[in-house]
Amino acid sequence: MIVLGFDTATPVTTVALYVQSRGEVARELRHEPSAGERPGHATQLLVLAAELLDEAQLQFGDVERIAVGLGPGTFTGLRIGVATARALAQSTGAELVGVSTLRALACVAEASAPPGSGVLAVIDARRGEVFAAGWREGSRVIEPAALAPERLAQVVGEQAGAWLAVGDGALRSRTDLEGAGCSVPADGNELHGVSARAICGLALQASQGTVRDLVVPDYLRPPDAVPVRKKIPPVTDGQLEIRGLTYADLPQIIAIERRAFPTPWSLAMFVLELSKPSGVCLAALKDGRMLGYLVCSRYDTVWHIMNVAVDPDERRAGVATALLLELFVRIDAPQSRITLEVRESNRPAIALYERYGFRAAGRRRRYYQDNGEDAVIMWRTKSTLAGHLDDVPNASPA
Repeated sequence: MIVLGFDTATPVTTVALYVQSRGEVARELRHEPSAGERPGHATQLLVLAAELLDEAQLQFGDVERIAVGLGPGTFTGLRIGVATARALAQSTGAELVGVSTLRALACVAEASAPPGSGVLAVIDARRGEVFAAGWREGSRVIEPAALAPERLAQVVGEQAGAWLAVGDGALRSRTDLEGAGCSVPADGNELHGVSARAICGLALQASQGTVRDLVVPDYLRPPDAVPVRKKIPPVTDGQLEIRGLTYADLPQIIAIERRAFPTPWSLAMFVLELSKPSGVCLAALKDGRMLGYLVCSRYDTVWHIMNVAVDPDERRAGVATALLLELFVRIDAPQSRITLEVRESNRPAIALYERYGFRAAGRRRRYYQDNGEDAVIMWRTKSTLAGHLDDVPNASPA
């Protein structure tokens, strides 16, 4: 069996590949953000996985089982990891197995624990809490919970026997846990990091894969932050439904993307855009089938349309127009500045944008990598709606 396993529950992105027929120890790669750097889950996860597969002279389609850490952990990290795992499983046909991140953390430490000692897996939960669970002799004796460090110390104190506490949460709670009699390895000890090798190992113990829709993050508590967004119901235009894109849409998105463009976006790029709370990502569907999508990011006061795609079999049917009009509604378009790039040869798209107030304001030379074609930079602002470029930055004839 070939197993690709990964975990994104903590700031570290960890990925491992296990090829059972070769009898090798799983190879593991990690990305650990430096101080002040944001976690690289969206940008590094598939990059690390592709590197491991390339080293093994394998492709994503060769993977037979995908294992993903379900948490608990950071809300955004778990959402990215699980969404990526589900999308890969659907696109490759691989089995999917979800694994407790706390259990993966504990099972590595069990080999280093003194005889008879229990293992306490502790992950930093922020808000002054930690996620924790405890095992002794392979049996779980402390149920997973989000607790303040002092409360966790009380829970541990109620248990008989010695404890080895591991994880970034154990480091942050060292004083409380050591006060309760726990042993906490030194800072920098590898036992404090979640191992994707352990994720692979635990997934191999499963007799079969899990139904994809049942593999969901284990948050243990509500997310740290809930994006403030207007609750906008789906819009129906005849038989066409426009709604927000979700991670569950990724397999259909990737299929259309590959048919629509010579240099398609990667799965990681879509995961990254979906993870941004300030962006607007829309789907156009008919009878439940996706026909097209639009991805728009916000940068300060400017909206940037990053991607508009329509299934090649569904073009010239008003799908892109419906997506564009819904975008204007959601971002209060009369007060907004919107920009995009479009191939200079894509006259139908340019005509569509001009119809709704966009004007050419410059070029990006050799912007498209497949053929070196220039991109036309277009803007939609108060000025362009009035027929001029007065409020467009760095405007020049296109």
